[in-house]
Amino acid sequence: MWCIPSSASPTRHGYFHELVTEVTDEQFTEALERSVELFVAQTGRRPRGFRSPAWEMTAHMLADVRRLGLYDSSLSGHDHPYDLGGVTEIPVQWAIDDAIYWKFLGGGGDLAPPAAPGAVLEIWREEWLGLHELGGMMMLTVHDYISSRAHRLRALEGLLRVVADSPGTWIATAAQLADWHEGSANAGRFSYDAAIPRGIHAGK
Repeated sequence: MWCIPSSASPTRHGYFHELVTEVTDEQFTEALERSVELFVAQTGRRPRGFRSPAWEMTAHMLADVRRLGLYDSSLSGHDHPYDLGGVTEIPVQWAIDDAIYWKFLGGGGDLAPPAAPGAVLEIWREEWLGLHELGGMMMLTVHDYISSRAHRLRALEGLLRVVADSPGTWIATAAQLADWHEGSANAGRFSYDAAIPRGIHAGK
C-alpha cells in the first residue's frame, strides 16, 4: 500500500517555474540542466526526479528527463507508478493538489475565495480511504507557501492521522516509489510509448 510521497525526495521543478509548453526545446534543456547543477551545488546531491511546472509535458521534455536518468511526476495516467517512453512515471492528480482549493492571489483576479479546510480534508480523506481499499497510491501535492497557514496545517495533520491509522500503509518518498516500481513485477506491466499521434503538434 502506498501513501503520500514526501517532498523530501529530491525532485526538480523547473528553474524559474518555466512552462515547458511556452519555451523552446533548447530553453527547456538549458533550464533543466541549470536547475540540476544548482541543486547539486546547494545540496551536494543529484536530484532523482522531475516534476514539470503546471504538470505540462512535451516529447522533448520526456526525452530530456530520460537522458538525465530521472523519474517524472507530471502526469495522471494511473493511481500507481507506470512506465512512459522509458521513464518511470509517479502520477499526480489535480483533485489532491492544494493549489486548486487554496491558491488565492487577490487583486480581483481570482474566481472564488479559498475553500474551507474542513471541506478539503473531507475530499482528501475520502480519496485516501478509497485508494487504500483498492491498493492504490495517493500522491498529495502540497506547496509550502499555500498550505503553511495554521488552519490548513491542521487539515493536513487530520489527514495524516487517518493515513497513519490505516493498516498496511507505506509512507514513502517519490524516489522510493520509483525504486520500488523499477524492481517490482509491475515494471513494464503498464508501459506506454511516447509516440505522438500523427497530425498533433509535438512542441516547439
